[in-house]
Amino acid sequence: MQTFQFTSQISQEGILNLRLPAAFANQEVEIILVVHPKSQNTQTERPIGQYAGKMQMSEDFSAPLPDEFWSGEMP
Repeated sequence: MQTFQFTSQISQEGILNLRLPAAFANQEVEIILVVHPKSQNTQTERPIGQYAGKMQMSEDFSAPLPDEFWSGEMP
């Protein structure tokens, strides 16, 4: 058994054309087709620096959290 990977376009009529190596000419073969539709990349790129200067980090950001936080006693 040999494995081949092809990327191909399927026509509007549902026709798929594959060209196999000539070594398979005049042989009976079994073909198993697994279809994984390619995803359409619809994600747009976000510009670098889009939110620059719009957020501020608190001065105590790196300070340890109080014990009340870890024990669940903080509201």
